[in-house]
Amino acid sequence: MDLFGIFGKKDESSTEQKPSDFEQQDSVQDRLYALEKLIEKSESYCDLMHTLIEKDVLSVETQTFANASAGSRSTVGIMIKGVVIDNLLTGGPAANSKKMAKGDTILKVDGKSCTSDNVLDLLRGEDVPGSLVVLTLQRNREEFDVALARMATGELADKKKMFELFTAVKDHAVKSQDRDVASIVDESITLWTNMLEADAVHDQTIVDNVQAMQLEGIIFVKKLKELLAQLRAIYVQDMKFFQKPLSPSQLADDLKSEKGNSALLEKLQKENADMKEELAKLRGMGDALKSRDEEIERLKKQLKEEQEGRSRAEGELKNLRDEHMKCDEIIKELRNQLELSKSRVKLGASAPRNPRCGVGIVFAKDETDQVLEGKIFVQSIVPGGAAADCKKIQPNDVLEKIDGKVMGDLQEVFQNLVGMEGTEVTLELSRASQVFTVTLNRKPANTTQLV
Repeated sequence: MDLFGIFGKKDESSTEQKPSDFEQQDSVQDRLYALEKLIEKSESYCDLMHTLIEKDVLSVETQTFANASAGSRSTVGIMIKGVVIDNLLTGGPAANSKKMAKGDTILKVDGKSCTSDNVLDLLRGEDVPGSLVVLTLQRNREEFDVALARMATGELADKKKMFELFTAVKDHAVKSQDRDVASIVDESITLWTNMLEADAVHDQTIVDNVQAMQLEGIIFVKKLKELLAQLRAIYVQDMKFFQKPLSPSQLADDLKSEKGNSALLEKLQKENADMKEELAKLRGMGDALKSRDEEIERLKKQLKEEQEGRSRAEGELKNLRDEHMKCDEIIKELRNQLELSKSRVKLGASAPRNPRCGVGIVFAKDETDQVLEGKIFVQSIVPGGAAADCKKIQPNDVLEKIDGKVMGDLQEVFQNLVGMEGTEVTLELSRASQVFTVTLNRKPANTTQLV
């Protein structure tokens, strides 16, 4: 889009000679200057629009009401019969309070007791719109206070007059005992009140819509001013670019300073080359550092593996030490047992025990003897034997038992009598039908003989 199209385009079909570069540049500057004027005028229009939009469009109507109510008497917007509230004027202070209702009884006004004679004067008070008045009311035997601000009578004049007409008609109907008319009047008052409330809501909606439009207009003007500010910034930048050409003297000065600029350029180029060289060195150092970091990471990994292997080796070494200690204990125990065995062997060698010792008795058995009837009996006592030492056993004593066992033959007697030296053996003998027991210690002597 041609930014300067608003100022007109050149006719391409024209046969006029093409303007020079200087003339064309002057034309561009002229257009930029014209654009600056347009921006300034647009900004002034925006300021005017902002002022008009911010102005309250409802202020004229409000001012009219204020002028109309100037000097009028005040009211609280209630219709009363005696001291009882008969109706509330829609839009009045009483109705707006949302605390009062038809049928409430007025007990006091500003703390003063009221009657049907003085209630109007007390409600009117100083008769100044905006002044405060406090009513003490009673409803269902409960008292409560309501504070109201008096309103100019002019603002409710028409509504008050309408209520007065309705009230007059209703009073006439009540006096005439015409309940139908009274009911119609009540319904009319209700409908009219609803209409007034609907009008109030409608008026408030209009006010809200107008205020919303004002806000949108203000936002639009603000954005437009921001766009104009951006356009002005672009204009300033373009004006710096499209400057008039330099004069010959200025060009000569620039040519004179060209050599200095060349030297400066060479110096900058050299510094640039040095910086590139330093940068290459730094990159090499960076690569070396990167390789070093990789080597460090590898060594760390190797060290970690070695530490883990060392931990495992230490665990195995500990297990081996435990096993070694157990082996030492076993060897120690075996050595103790070996020493004990050696001691026993030494003791046995110094005093060997005879495994075939008897008690020094010669037993016999005669099957032909009618007295003994084949019993085993003591034939003789070997001198120096255990039986000879005890002096209780005599020849012909009958052997009943050895260690509690009955012997069947001489071979069995021999096997039970012969044993290790020093061991005991118990013999149960009988003599003349008297049984007695003798305990003997086996000792070396002549070998027991079997007869």
